[in-house]
Amino acid sequence: MTFDDYMAIAELQNFRCAICNTDVPGRGHKNFTVDHDHETGIVRGLLCWSCNAGIGLLKDNPKIVKAALDYLIQGRLVPSYAKASNAEQKRSNHVGKREDISA
Repeated sequence: MTFDDYMAIAELQNFRCAICNTDVPGRGHKNFTVDHDHETGIVRGLLCWSCNAGIGLLKDNPKIVKAALDYLIQGRLVPSYAKASNAEQKRSNHVGKREDISA
């Protein structure tokens, strides 16, 4: 990719991340990351460091990204964990408390 290609994409994106719309590349970088399809090499756009890392950690897989989105929207917990968590929280509220024995 040439500098002119990069600048053309940056201008199309208003010099912002294509996902989160930030104007800060992140992690001390001066420029946005050129995101591309790892199979075809086709450039998808420019991303900030966080968004590029995020989709990379999700293996650039649309199904995994959608599953993550669905998970965040639903905000669900596994019911048995939620019950255990509430019970554990009640127990932990009492742990570490000392009775005043100075009297």
